[in-house]
Formats: sequence, structure tokens, C-alpha cells
Amino acid sequence: MLKKIFPYLIIFLTVLILFIANYLPGTWLSGWDNLHPEFNFKLNLQREIFAGWQEYQGLGAVGGLMIAADIPRLLFLWLMSFFLPLSALRYVFTFLMLLLGGIGIKKLLRFLGNETAALSGALFYILNLGTVQIFYAPFDPFVVFFGFLPWLIYIFLNTLEKPDKKNLITFFIVNFLAIPQNYVPTIFVVYLIALSLIGIGYFFKNKTKQTIKRFFILFSLIFLINSFWLFNFFYFVKTNINSPSESHMGYMSTENIYLQNKKYGDLKNVIKLKSFLFDYADTDSSNKYVYMMTPWKNYIDKKPIEIILVTEFLVIILGIIYSFREKNKYWPSFFLLFIFSFIILANNTPIISLANDFLRNIPFFSQVFRVPFTKFGNLAIFSYSIFFAFGIAFLHGKLSKFKLEKLVIPLLIVSLVLTTLPAFFGNLIYEKLKIKIPQEYFELMNFFDKEPLGKIALFPQPSYWNWNYYSWGYVGTGFLWYGVKQPTLDRAFDGYSNINENYYWELSQAVYSKNLSLFEKILSKYQINWLVLDNNIVTNPSPKTLFNDQLKALISQSTKINYLTGFGKLEIYEVPSIPKNNFISINNNLITISPKYNWNNYDKAFEDHGDYLSSEKPEEAQIFYPFRSLFTGKKQENQEFSLEENDDYYIFKTQIPKEFSKAFIPKADDLEITEYNKNDLSKTKKLPPQVYFDETSYILSVYVPKIRGLYSYDSKTDNNFFTHQAQTCNSFTSNKYSLENIVENDQNKILLNSQDGSSCLTTNLPNLTHQLGYLISIKAKNIEGKSLLLNLINNNSKRKDIDTYLSKNNNLPTSFFVQPPMENDGLGYSLILDSISIGNMVSRNSIEEISINPIPYRFLTSIKFTKTDILNELKGKLITSLAIHNNIGFYQVELEQVNNDSIIYLSQSYNPGWIAFTNGKILDHVLVNDWANGWKIDGQTSKVTIIFWPQYLEFLGFALLAITFLSILLIKEKHE
Repeated sequence: MLKKIFPYLIIFLTVLILFIANYLPGTWLSGWDNLHPEFNFKLNLQREIFAGWQEYQGLGAVGGLMIAADIPRLLFLWLMSFFLPLSALRYVFTFLMLLLGGIGIKKLLRFLGNETAALSGALFYILNLGTVQIFYAPFDPFVVFFGFLPWLIYIFLNTLEKPDKKNLITFFIVNFLAIPQNYVPTIFVVYLIALSLIGIGYFFKNKTKQTIKRFFILFSLIFLINSFWLFNFFYFVKTNINSPSESHMGYMSTENIYLQNKKYGDLKNVIKLKSFLFDYADTDSSNKYVYMMTPWKNYIDKKPIEIILVTEFLVIILGIIYSFREKNKYWPSFFLLFIFSFIILANNTPIISLANDFLRNIPFFSQVFRVPFTKFGNLAIFSYSIFFAFGIAFLHGKLSKFKLEKLVIPLLIVSLVLTTLPAFFGNLIYEKLKIKIPQEYFELMNFFDKEPLGKIALFPQPSYWNWNYYSWGYVGTGFLWYGVKQPTLDRAFDGYSNINENYYWELSQAVYSKNLSLFEKILSKYQINWLVLDNNIVTNPSPKTLFNDQLKALISQSTKINYLTGFGKLEIYEVPSIPKNNFISINNNLITISPKYNWNNYDKAFEDHGDYLSSEKPEEAQIFYPFRSLFTGKKQENQEFSLEENDDYYIFKTQIPKEFSKAFIPKADDLEITEYNKNDLSKTKKLPPQVYFDETSYILSVYVPKIRGLYSYDSKTDNNFFTHQAQTCNSFTSNKYSLENIVENDQNKILLNSQDGSSCLTTNLPNLTHQLGYLISIKAKNIEGKSLLLNLINNNSKRKDIDTYLSKNNNLPTSFFVQPPMENDGLGYSLILDSISIGNMVSRNSIEEISINPIPYRFLTSIKFTKTDILNELKGKLITSLAIHNNIGFYQVELEQVNNDSIIYLSQSYNPGWIAFTNGKILDHVLVNDWANGWKIDGQTSKVTIIFWPQYLEFLGFALLAITFLSILLIKEKHE
């Protein structure tokens, strides 16, 4: 009996020791990407059951993360909460997954016929560098995948061998319990790849029709078990799959993350299961940047540890050879899994990288698996563990001839403990994730629990990144929404919603230009009921970027925003004029605006007219804004205006629909059209824009003179431009960088070169007033590697007003960026161009010219065309009505005395999945304010039902799940 339980006792004691070493009583395991349903189990369960529309995510979204998949984990945590403190739940669950994974490997190896070394495989699965990185900053889906992967493979093979009722029930239960791993849907794809490889290998040894039939049945069961979240994921793929790559976070990070992974894709690092996390920098207690994995970074590079790690890999190779020679019937399955995961991780290894590059040429694969280690690291750890056990079995057999086999387990434990020794001193979990959450956050959650449904805008919002640092230690994507029932507008949700991101661009422009009127307009446009200012948030390199004092000053001037209450450093403000009516209102007399924009940071139409309808059809619109968006904060290819230039003018062009015959041309502001002599400010000249409209082609051309002088910059006239010395903007890498002055085609150019570092060029612009808008023109060429990163630093706020890359497309020789007017009292910018390299890839970029000129920003954005000589200035009127909203994705609206031209306005992100109907008739779905849902109703309408129809796909999935389980239970023995 003792012999039987001894291996399990060793596994349990190993995990228990690690838990004791890493658990810090009284703290929460929180930070990075974290899930916290324990803040309010009931609230989060409701969200997961009605997960088709994720209402809590800012302005609402079809989420790319499948929150419904977390239901089994939530229920388990809820059960655990009756026995454990809430703060301990995530700790305990995380280490239970570590234990579950170890026991699963032991069980699987026994099934594979390797009883001798099953314990060694289990210990390796727990104690290796790859596992350390999975658990160092644990994200719950990855941890669940680690814990269940061995069990999923085991029960898959076991059911293939013997598909009886008992095994099918076990197969169902294990796959259901493992569903939380699919919170990140790409893990499901990885799981299917793993099963497919296992299945192909199995088929090599069992080439029968019965085997194919069993594959089909088991894969069908997997899809049926997962259908309740899969159907919603299919809808996301159909309607919103491009949102992650279109988001600015995605654009700015995708290539970097892949290159960071590739840097560690050489043979030396893949052998050790070492990933990009070893290069990640974070702030320490003194707010200085240090390597996040500092306790590990120096330790594993010690020669004795490196020797042990390489020896472990040699044992793995030995295991591959041994299991092949022993003709283990499962060898092809696990060898395919090993080879596949190795190729994916070894993406910087000669020859092997060719296969990886081929896979990455598939767009879906490239986007979905941009972070290979987080997706395929578990597969590598798993396959390494299997063959490590076979290698130990071989050594055990050889040593038994000399009666030394009893030394195997002690030596094994010593070597594995040595390679992961920092984990036993509290460093399996990153120390900054063991935090005490201040009580004020829970007080805030309790406060909002008593308030009606409405939207909460979180502040500060210093950047488009979804990563925040708190003075009390937290670092990550945030946590507040897990305990607050109201939707919170924060950057954590931008990656899967273009509308949420565009709100940020508009809000940012209003706040950082200190424009109170525009700020209040944005609160109205997005129907924001409360503002929460968190004074605990900190930022690097300058606290000025937070703009907290300026925001408070802005709010204090407003008659529409009231201070409500506060908890510690949390301040809550209310916007009483915004109705709290379950996001439903009725609008009359809405004007229709064209064109619709995709990205914008200044909605002139809303500023002029308030609520409006959006349309791309000229026959439906009443007003056309030719330069609706001058936003350039994203890709150059995203710009929504046409721009040409000659020596003296920038020419803004657009096509005007024939339906619009009357132009309203505003008067240009004197400051915007005045050129000041920088040597004598009394010498000025007016250079107004010239507007031309071709009545034949309907092309509108606005010639904007290139205003020079005090408020401009031209590198051609800057005697210091070609005297720059090489410098870096990142001192945290090995940093090979250089700057060269070259002549090409009789043009002087600066060449910035870097390898695993940064080579940057800074141009100071101290004279540029922030009252003006500017057009920044950069002539540059990407020669190889990453294109130039552009940062325009605001000298007042120390914030990056523009943070984006120049195009890699060298067919666009000039990149244009529009910097809108900012704060009236602001002065000075700094422009930084940075040639960044990650890993061995060289980046080379040449810069020919930089010029900056004032443009009449307000003039351009105010031009509009109408269909008549008289512009209808009638404002839309907002009316509240009874709206029943018992469940997410469902509304019943009672109407009284509405006009024929009324619109039901649902203040949630526009999505074609929203449907409104009355008396069996589906209403016309319209776009309101370029972001929200609306439906046209007439004066006879008294009741309207609004649903988000994809929600019923989840309900269908629940039904299929139940039917599948009942069907298995009803299988009769004779049909097994």
C-alpha cells in the first residue's frame, strides 16, 4: 500500500512545500492578467451565463475572451469560499493546478507502460524552467491548461482504446472541468492541435476504420461539450476577428512580442525552456526598472545549473530513442507532439525556423499565435516530461545491473530541485503579485452595488496601454470591474472593441487639451454617469502624465459634474444630467451626419449638433463634413483624409457627394493663419487657406499655406540636424546602436542602426505653442527590420501625444501626422524617432527630412456641406422611458406619446447582433453618434423588445451540453 501511494505522496509534498514557500498570508494573488470572480460571485456568474454580450466591458462588446468558459472554475471557487478566505482562493486554486498536472502525468505515464519512471516525469513536469514561467505571473486559463493537459491526453487515449460508458462519462467530465482553459480561445486551438497530433500518431499503429470512427465521435463530443462558449466565439470570429490586430495596442505590440519570443527561439534557450519573460522589465520598490525575473535570471546562467539543464534535455533525447527502440505503441503520438512544439518554440534556430516561418505566413496563425510560449510552452513542457520519464526508465534499467537503481530518485529530486531552487524560496510566484488590496476598493464596490445601472469612466487615462501601476504594488490590466456591476470604461477592453478604443482617443483629446466644453460633450455622447479618479495610480517616467490635478481643475469648473463621495484615494463624481435608465432613451429630431468615421479624436458633428444619426448614404444625410477625421494616431494606412503637398502648400482633398450643394465655410482663426518672424515677432503676415470646389468632379480642395517662422520647424534649415550623435532611448538591453550621416542621391540623410537595442534621434521644439494644430511631415525609409517609432512628447504633460510607427511601406515616402491643438497655456514638444531592434534582427532606417507647420485645424474640421441654403440647427431631444432590463442582452421598452421621427437609443456599442421588434416587426437598425445602436419608431409604437440574438447561441450550447451528457448516461451496456 505504501509503495502505491509513495509517488503521490512525493508529488503532494513537493507542491505543498512550494505552496508554503510562496503563499503570503493576508495577501491576494493579483496582477498582470488576472481573473477575480471572487469579488462578487453572483455578479460574475450572471455575466458568464449571459456572455454573448459583455456589457461590463466599457461601452459593451462581443468579447474576444470567452468569459463563459470560466463557469466551472467560478463554481469551484465559490464552493471553496465556504472554507477559505477569499484572498486565499486564487493561491490555492493555482497550486491545485500544479498538483493536478503532476498527478496527471504520473497517471498518464503509468497508462503508457512506464510505471518505473512515472514519478520522475511528474516531478519534471512540476520542477522545470517552463513551469516556473507559467506560474511566475499566473494567468488562470494557462494554469488550468497546465493542470488538465495530462488528464485530457490520458482520457483521450484511454477512451480511444476502450470507448465504454464509464470512459465516455469520464471523458465528458474531464473535458467539462477543463473548459476554463478556453477563456483564451486559442488554447482550445492548441488543445485540438495536440489531440490531432496524438490521434495521427495513434492511427499509425491502429489503421482501422474503427479508429477513425472513434476519432470522429470524441472530437464531436469535445465540440458539443464546448459549444456554449464556442458558438459565441464563432460569432466573434465572423464579426469582429480583426479588432485585436486593428487595436492600437495590438498594432504597437504584436511584432514586438513575436520578436521577443523569437529572441529566445534559439536552441540554447528552447532546450532550457527559457522564454521572453527573462527580458521583461518592471519597476522595483524604488520605482527603478529591473528585470522581472531577477531572482532567476542570474541563477540559471550559473555553469553548474546550465550543465544540469542540458543534461536533463539529453535525458529527454535518450527517452525519445529508448521509447522508439522499445516500440512503445504511443511513441509516434508523443514524438509528433514533441517535434511540433519544439519547432514552434525554436523559431530562431537555423533550418527549424524555416518551418516556423512557413506557418507564420498563414495570417490567422500569425495573429493568433503571436506569443508562442504562452500557447505552446505547455505542450513543450508536457512532451519533455513524457520523454524525460522514458529516459530515466532507460537509466534505471542500466543502473539496476550495478544495483544502483535506488540512487535514481534521490539524484533526480536533487537535480530538479537545484534547477528550480529559487521557487522553494518564494519565487515560483512573482513577489509583486502578492499584494494587499486596500479596503477602499471594496468600499467602492459596495457603494456602487447600491447604485442603479450606468457607466463609470475610470481616471487617470494617461495612455492607450491597458497596463497600470499602483502605489500599493499592483501592476496589471485591472480588477475593479469584477466587483462593480456597472460597466467601467477602461483600456483593458480596447483590444476587442474599436469603439471602446475610439472613446479613449476622444476623451484623451478633451482632457489633455483641458477643454471643458469638449469634455462635457464626451460625457454626454457616451452617456457616462460617474467618474472615478484613482489617485493610487502611478506612472513612469513622469507623474505629470497622469494629469490628475488638471482633471480636478477641469471638473471644478463644470456645472454638470458633482463630487459625490470618496474612499481613501478614490474620488467619485457624478454627472446628474445623464439618465440612469438601463442605457435606454428616446430621441426626437435627430439630424443625420455623413460620412461615418472609423477612428477619430474630435467629433465636430456632436459638438455642433448633439446626438445625431450616422450614415454612409448621401441620400439619407443632411450634413456632410468633408474632413470628419484628421486623426493620425494609428497606422498611416488608417488615415481618413487625402493629402498632397508642393513647395508652398499642403492640399487637403475629398470627394463631396452630389446631393450636397451648399458649403458652409467657417472663418479661420487669426492665430492659425498668422506667420510670425522668429527673429522679429512684430513682423507677421496672414496666410489664410484657400478653398476650391470643382462643380464638375465635386472635388473639394483646401490649399493650406506652409506657414513657417516661429511656430514651425524644418530640418533643412536646422544647422544642428546633421550634427546629432548616436544615442539610445533604451538602456536596458545589450544595445548595439549607431548613427551615420550619409549622402544618397545628393540628399543628406541620417541612418539609424540598431541590434537588440535602440538608436534614436531627438528633435527639441521649444517654441511650438499648444494653441495651434500642426502637420508633421517626415521623409524616411525603412531599410530593414522594424520601421521608425514616432513619439511626440508634450512638454507640459510629459505625455506621448503621438505614439505610433511610421509605415514600412516605402511606397509612402512621406508620413504625415496631425497634432491637434492642445492646452492654451502649453508650450513646446519633443519629437523622437527611434529605430528599435529586438534580438539579433538588425533595424536600419534613414531619415531625410522633418518639417512641422501650423495648420488651421479648427477651420478644416468645421467645414460642412448641406443640401439646402438653410442649415437645420434643431437639436435632438432626449426623453426617458420605462426600460426593463432583467438580463444582459434583453430589454423591454414601454413607450408613451412618441413622434413619428423618434429613435430608440440603446447606449451600447453598435453591433448587428442587436435586434429590436414590435408586434412581430423588426425595426430599422441605425447607427447613433457613430458608436451606439438606434431603431426608428413611429408614433403608433407602444412596446419594443430589444435582444442581442447571439446570446441565444450560448443557451443553445447549454442545451447541447445537457443533452450530450444525458445521452451518454442513457447508453446501454450492450451498445458500448
